[in-house]
Amino acid sequence: MTLSVASAADQAVFPGAEPALRRLVDQHLTDNYQKLLLAAYYAPQRDSGDVFFFEVFENFGSGEIDDDRKIFEVTHGRPAGFDLNPQHALHMLFTHVPELRQAINENWPAIEELRLAHARGAAKVLYRDADHPALWDMIVGK
Repeated sequence: MTLSVASAADQAVFPGAEPALRRLVDQHLTDNYQKLLLAAYYAPQRDSGDVFFFEVFENFGSGEIDDDRKIFEVTHGRPAGFDLNPQHALHMLFTHVPELRQAINENWPAIEELRLAHARGAAKVLYRDADHPALWDMIVGK
């Protein structure tokens, strides 16, 4: 399956990427190993034109909290199944609830990016688990 996000390159909130990212969310919802709690995409000030995708899982990383105060991020220049413009990348950030809470309390850089993108109207929630509806509000300070 090819997930096309080529039209997302110059758009602040990547509306062209939304259908492809929603399909990725659907794939993650069927994963029996990790329960997806929140998924959002956003456009931070860095790496303009890249697609940023943030997900919170129930037990990502075996519940460990990063000592360096960084949310786990993987960058794919040409990810399999995605049709990105060659000069752009897909950034995927993953965390779990205890780490997310600590990141919010300590205002880790990824949380600051999400907050600033939200304030600029450059962030959108694609999925909220019914049992954890307030995670996004915790991130953006509502």
